[in-house]
Amino acid sequence: MTNVRRLDGRAAAGGYDAAVAWSVRESVRADPGSKDVAASWAVRLEAGDGRQAWTIVDVSRTAMDTLEFGSVADDTRMALRTQGRTAVENVVRRGDEPPARIICSTEGCRTES
Repeated sequence: MTNVRRLDGRAAAGGYDAAVAWSVRESVRADPGSKDVAASWAVRLEAGDGRQAWTIVDVSRTAMDTLEFGSVADDTRMALRTQGRTAVENVVRRGDEPPARIICSTEGCRTES
């Protein structure tokens, strides 16, 4: 059978089913959990098939300290302006599954499993 999806979002033949779209639903402030993190948000996503996931977006203390001097990557700056939502949207827009954590530094945002 073709076009059969399992509930976990993977195609029956194996691999990720890119037809399952994720949308950001909310973003709430989270405990940074580390002295190296200046700001942290928990971002809730929902898939078109009803699944939900949470991604933590952390912005490093170094990025926050240098923000006023303009030496921060654009995606880190946008993550701060949108309470982490933009960083998560950029990942799922590419068709990737939501990561457990995204770390934003002066150089930009990267996913971490």
